[in-house]
Amino acid sequence: MTLILVVDENDWQRQALCDFLRCQGYRTWQARDLAEVREALSMSAHRRGADSLKPALCLVELVREQGNGFSLAVWLQSRGLGRSVLLSDRGELADSLWARSRGIEWTLSRRLSAADFTAHLARILHATAGDNACA
Repeated sequence: MTLILVVDENDWQRQALCDFLRCQGYRTWQARDLAEVREALSMSAHRRGADSLKPALCLVELVREQGNGFSLAVWLQSRGLGRSVLLSDRGELADSLWARSRGIEWTLSRRLSAADFTAHLARILHATAGDNACA
């Protein structure tokens, strides 16, 4: 089963997205911020080995109170933690262009219907299936 990391400061939105993804057949790992990601990676490395938490995708909320989604997504990708997808309510072209200039290929709107969101996610996973950064 494909593992997807969801990073969002909003507890309700993060949990709702993880619940939705599990209903779609994905395994999820969730974190509030970079500190929680690092803590989980550290605990995982001590318990099961360094490669035990290797998500295929990282869904990162773009607008954050602490830092920004661009920096967090780039950090995740640079550590080989799967390809990052920025989530945004804004849907602005400028966000997509800025993301691509940082090596983040995809942005997804939270405003998509459940069916459209699932279809986009499947396309992204298919496109990254042969990617070395993916599990």
